[in-house]
Amino acid sequence: MPHQKAQAAGSIFQINLERQTFKLRTSDNQTITDPNPNPPRSNPMTTPTHHEKVDITGPLIQVDLERRQVKIRAKNGQTLTATFTDETAPRIMTILQDPDYYHIRVTGQAEFTPDGNLQRLTKTENIYLTRPEIEIPPGTPTIGEMFDAIIAETPPETWANVPTDLSIRHNAHYGFNPERSE
Repeated sequence: MPHQKAQAAGSIFQINLERQTFKLRTSDNQTITDPNPNPPRSNPMTTPTHHEKVDITGPLIQVDLERRQVKIRAKNGQTLTATFTDETAPRIMTILQDPDYYHIRVTGQAEFTPDGNLQRLTKTENIYLTRPEIEIPPGTPTIGEMFDAIIAETPPETWANVPTDLSIRHNAHYGFNPERSE
């Protein structure tokens, strides 16, 4: 059956940012799923051996408003599910406004497999907004190195005209008298 575009009124209860899809619940309690060309990936379960505290940061992949869950993509590429509360819901809404600008940071407890790989989040303690880390390419000069290069390129006569006490001469030049109250 060919895909037909239909209009329906209802409330969105799940948003998948990675797949750019959503689920909508209509007034007659039907679920409408936006067409999803990407089938979900399988995730084989292994027996967890221990729990540990975790602090995971990554892009927000999906928000399920009905279940109050978010999916986050960890640095290793793994997708993890965390729950959010009324207190952290505004942070989720902020991320949804600009998902490329913000990442999500989740702290809590997780199960780990016998070989030490994180299996799943078991308890969400808090959800924070973060900004993606900026990677500076190797060989990029530091700010100090940039200043040194500017100073080295500036002719000596320019430095001879720079006052030794910039604040006093600056203030006098612009007519500011610190002893005068305004």
